[in-house]
Amino acid sequence: MSDELIPQLPPEASRLLDDPRVADLKYLGQTSPRARRVLEPAEPAVKGESRSLLLSILPEYDDILNLTYWRNTVPSAAALAYRGLDALRAEQQRFVTTAKKPEVLPAAWHSTGLIVASRALIETLRQHDPDAIDTVAIDWTFADDEKVEGYEFLYVRRVVQAYDWSRSAVLVEHDSTHKYIAGLGRTRALRHELPSGMHIFRDAYALHDVFVSRELGAQIKRLGLFEIQLLDPATMRGAEI
Repeated sequence: MSDELIPQLPPEASRLLDDPRVADLKYLGQTSPRARRVLEPAEPAVKGESRSLLLSILPEYDDILNLTYWRNTVPSAAALAYRGLDALRAEQQRFVTTAKKPEVLPAAWHSTGLIVASRALIETLRQHDPDAIDTVAIDWTFADDEKVEGYEFLYVRRVVQAYDWSRSAVLVEHDSTHKYIAGLGRTRALRHELPSGMHIFRDAYALHDVFVSRELGAQIKRLGLFEIQLLDPATMRGAEI
C-alpha cells in the first residue's frame, strides 16, 4: 500500500467535459474569472443507500487550537496529505498550547493536511481496519506544563476510486485557458462495486474525503464525539445510523 499519492480523476469523470450540457460554457472575462455549471445526475443516489459514510470534523475548538503551536519544523501540507507520515518520524512531534488545559479537549481536528485524533478515536479505527491507517504520536503540553497523552497524527492509507461520477453532481468550470472538472456537488454516490470489507478509506480524486463503513460509523457514534459528523453522501447531511 503506497503512501505516495496524487489526485486521480477517473476516465468517466473526464468524459463529462464533453457533455452537451457544458458545450456552451465559456470564459466570462476578468470580471468573472470562472464560469461554472453543475451537472446533475439523471439517476442520483438515494438517501441511505451507501454502505459508507463521509467522516466530517467540525471546528468546535478554534480558541484552543489557535493557541496551539507545532514546535517542530512543519513539512508542507501537500507532503503530509499526499506522501504520508514518514517525514514526521525523525523526531518526537510536539505541540505547545499557550492556554491552560481545559476540562474538555477535541477528539479530532485538521492540521496541515492531516487529522489529529484522540486515543479513543484511533483505537476504534484500529480495531476495525488497522492496516488502513498510519499514526505518529504527539507530545502535547499546555501552559501549566500539564501534558495530554494519546493524541496522534492520523493518515488514512487506503485510497480507492470511491465516487460514482455518473450518479453524482459534478462541477465543471471554464477559466481563461480551458474547461475542467472542479469537483463534486452536494449530491454524491459511491460505487456499488466497492469491497464490503473496507472500514476506512479515502477517495482517489477528493483525497481529503475520508469514508467509514456504517459498522465503524456506529462505533464512532457511540463514543459521543460531538465534533465528528457522519454524512450520507447522497445528501451531504447527517446520516441515520
